Amino acid sequence: MFIRLRHRRNLKGVATASASYDVVETVRVDGKPRHRFLLGLGSLKQPHDEHDLMRFWLHAIARMNRSNLDNKQCRNLMHGLVRKGVPTPTAKQCEECSSWLWRRDAFVHLQAFVAGTKPPYRRRQTEE
Repeated sequence: MFIRLRHRRNLKGVATASASYDVVETVRVDGKPRHRFLLGLGSLKQPHDEHDLMRFWLHAIARMNRSNLDNKQCRNLMHGLVRKGVPTPTAKQCEECSSWLWRRDAFVHLQAFVAGTKPPYRRRQTEE
């Protein structure tokens, strides 16, 4: 499982471009390698401001949490996003946006990632 980056640009002459980030895995179909889509992490428009960046990170972490990934898998994907060029928010930016009450669980994970500490333990959800 790895992160696929797709660059998109607007074809109507507007100078807005975006990058879309997906989690995919490689599978063979009829003997040929293909990417199988697993999870969409979101897109980030260029140029972006700090609110767009925080919104991207919080939505991406929330999607990882909803897809039932454990902390280690989430952390590996977050490092993968950084390797693909997504800027990491600073601790100051995290403090400024700490009043955002939505996505509180994702915010805790993002703060731990920025600080370089482990996020709080969370148990994987099991289907009954």
